[in-house]
Amino acid sequence: MTLEEINYIAQTVAVFLVLGSLIAIYDQQRRDKLAAQAERNRNAGLAFQSWFDRLRDDPEYSRIIRVSAHHWPEMPDNPKFVAHLFWTSVLFQAASAEREAKLGLAKTPFHDEQLEGLLGALSMPGLKAWWVENKAWMPPEFRVLIDTRLAAAGAPLIPWHEIMPLWKADNRDLEILIADEAARLVSGKLGESKPGDGATANG
Repeated sequence: MTLEEINYIAQTVAVFLVLGSLIAIYDQQRRDKLAAQAERNRNAGLAFQSWFDRLRDDPEYSRIIRVSAHHWPEMPDNPKFVAHLFWTSVLFQAASAEREAKLGLAKTPFHDEQLEGLLGALSMPGLKAWWVENKAWMPPEFRVLIDTRLAAAGAPLIPWHEIMPLWKADNRDLEILIADEAARLVSGKLGESKPGDGATANG
């Protein structure tokens, strides 16, 4: 075997080794991306489940969130703050998911449908007012996306309460929050009990 033949064989082996390394790197990157997506999906699921559990298990908290979606400007400050934290958490979770999807890092199942659902929530009268007041705190790209979609002509959004009656809140719900807050202010126990306790105790 000549030196030239040995050199050719060595080069061929080297090419196969490089190709093998590249394939291994690609496979590892693919596995890492899938693992990251699975973790992202799991965390998103846990976040949504925690919201749902709280809304299901705490009727007074549920009332605050529902009232905020319809009567944000009229709400007393204490329950308004509770609702603000809830909707801020939901919107920041959505902003994070949107950014990761845009970067190609991860995309949750039904990502586009979830975004449409969020826009439906922001179409409710109270949340329209909340968004105008608080959108400046949102990431700029996400804020522009939401504003653009909300203002898009020819793409009417269906507010949640029109397709899910459980999201309705009438004036009586607002009156309960206002009466409860007033009762605690009078008693000097503002913040010592959860929103709704006074109204519940008084019937």
